[in-house]
Amino acid sequence: MLFFRRIFLISGFCSLALSAWAQNQVFLPPFAPVSPIVTAQGRAFTAVANGYDALFTNPAGFSRSPLTITLLSVQGTLNASPTQASSVLSNLSAFQNLNATSLNSSATFIQNLVSQYGIGESVNAGIGWVGNNLGLAVAFQQDSWAKGQNLLSTTGTIDETLGMVIGYSLPFDLKWAKLHIGLDTHPMQRTYTDSVGLTDVLGTSANLSSIPVYNGFGIGWDWGAILDFGMTKTGSWTAGFVLHDIGSTVFNFHQTTLGQVTQTLGFVSPTGSAPATTYRIPMVIGLGGSWKPDMGARQGIIDPRLEADLQIPLEDSFTQPSFWTWLHLGGQVTFLKFLAVRAGLNQGYFTFGFGIKMAVVDINASIYSDELGQYAGVLAKPGISVETALRF
Repeated sequence: MLFFRRIFLISGFCSLALSAWAQNQVFLPPFAPVSPIVTAQGRAFTAVANGYDALFTNPAGFSRSPLTITLLSVQGTLNASPTQASSVLSNLSAFQNLNATSLNSSATFIQNLVSQYGIGESVNAGIGWVGNNLGLAVAFQQDSWAKGQNLLSTTGTIDETLGMVIGYSLPFDLKWAKLHIGLDTHPMQRTYTDSVGLTDVLGTSANLSSIPVYNGFGIGWDWGAILDFGMTKTGSWTAGFVLHDIGSTVFNFHQTTLGQVTQTLGFVSPTGSAPATTYRIPMVIGLGGSWKPDMGARQGIIDPRLEADLQIPLEDSFTQPSFWTWLHLGGQVTFLKFLAVRAGLNQGYFTFGFGIKMAVVDINASIYSDELGQYAGVLAKPGISVETALRF
């Protein structure tokens, strides 16, 4: 208890210091292209980090995972609920008939969608090595999102990151438990704008290429620990702790255009003007635990697990905390070692998903929502995500 109390006191002082200059900051989402395995379980993964997803959740997982090589992971996400996605698919002609200069009646559907729910998509792709205490990855994360009162005035974000993860973890035998301690660094080249007009995105390629964006470099650090108590009379328990983007990760941004970024694959010479504000990923403290019952000889048939996380960002909103936006609960049940059913609670929103593993092919899907506001229920960003991966 004393350890956790100290952590919260330190985080409180840090947040007060940050809040004093928060008006000159723009907070960016983290570089964390996690798979539907994580999002289906409410993003509660701190204490069970393993495999490819350990690269973006807790570096301590590098020494507790069997060797896992991900030759390719490709993930697509539609930021919509199942009901909204059905409406989009049944009204595809509305998108085909819309352009920046001719807003006919087919645009009504899109305007209603944007004003009521918001619209967006994301694409993640990567390769990775996790095991033998080492974690290595190269990954691309792209995300766009827009929501507004009407179609013409709606602006949104475009966020693209190409990054690497290089990390190492060591196990320590404490006799009564095994402690894993890991550290990683993730250099990133990022392109970001939060003021792109939706009509520009849906309009001509020239309009899209001329969109002003910020592009630049940043390097983040993560430190994590996992305490594995092994099998006890009440089952197998683990506890996890992680510091994401230690000290906050600041980007050296300069202004350019989306067309220049596309032509240079994201590596634009920093010749444009620098922003007046500072763009950064805030530091996040993660605390987690997991429980896995002893199924004995039945474990090969059915293998359940439960997890819980608190993920606390150290930014200006910390001075007005919302417990629900910190809380992540999840679990999965694996049947016959190849079919997994997952569910959870992410920031007050229910999540669900499944996974199928066939030889080296791994397919995972999830339905979830993230909270973009300070409190649960303010601004949900729903997602339907599917990943296909080649893993050994």
